[in-house]
Amino acid sequence: MKNIEPGETNESLSNVLRDWKLATPLPPRFQERVWSRIAREEINAKRSPWLQFLGWLEAALPRRPVAAAYVTILLLAGLAGGYWESDHKRAELNDALGRRYVQMIDPFQAHEAMTK
Repeated sequence: MKNIEPGETNESLSNVLRDWKLATPLPPRFQERVWSRIAREEINAKRSPWLQFLGWLEAALPRRPVAAAYVTILLLAGLAGGYWESDHKRAELNDALGRRYVQMIDPFQAHEAMTK
């Protein structure tokens, strides 16, 4: 099969495509259903805040300052969450170590902890 370059035209193919007609009719109310489906999708797209956010994100991220700000905010949020979680774990560990220390020093504290 010969490849056709972008500037070339294939006359026989053009003639066949020009003469080609569909013999099968469209289903009843085809256009009405298509337009109603398009209208439903437009309404759903307008209602969904998540889709609006994704659309904004797709439009905004190609701009470098906005993308850098977005990445910075995500990084800071991750660091803040990690700091909060580590602070919580540190406090739990300090409490546990404090209790163990007191139980080692005072045998009565150890006995009370075992009976609880």
